[in-house]
Amino acid sequence: MLSRDGLQSVPFDLLHEAWNEYTFSDNVIVRLRLILMAVLQRYEFGPMTFETKKVTVVSAPENLRGNPGEFEQDANLDVPRWECPILIRQEKWNEYSLAGGELISKIIFIANKAFKFENAFDKYGQPVYYMDGKILIKVYEKRNESSAKFLEGVTHPEGSSK
Repeated sequence: MLSRDGLQSVPFDLLHEAWNEYTFSDNVIVRLRLILMAVLQRYEFGPMTFETKKVTVVSAPENLRGNPGEFEQDANLDVPRWECPILIRQEKWNEYSLAGGELISKIIFIANKAFKFENAFDKYGQPVYYMDGKILIKVYEKRNESSAKFLEGVTHPEGSSK
């Protein structure tokens, strides 16, 4: 199927999607899942564009929770914030089958920094965090993982591509 700007949708199937987990000194745990939304390609052998979305869930101790608010997790808000060093990180690759199984794509979100927003709480009363980082993507033929090529920075977490 060709869109009006000439991009063709590349069919894909989920093989494995995992949660990344980040632990902070105040015992807050942030879980983040990177979800592949679309794979687009301009020509049959042209470069692929990957559109993704981040889903973030925060679990904070009772004493750090507030009243339920209107803020969304992982939104880069225009309110005071401070950087929180990540103590423990578990980042895992997601895996997808592309083009009818001929290609495999592995995608991972690598966090660079984490920010906690001052007096900002989600609808569950959890403090709001923003995870800044980059997405790494590698694509290879199913029979030859050693030929994998990394594509870095081809997607923005909110799904808009460069």
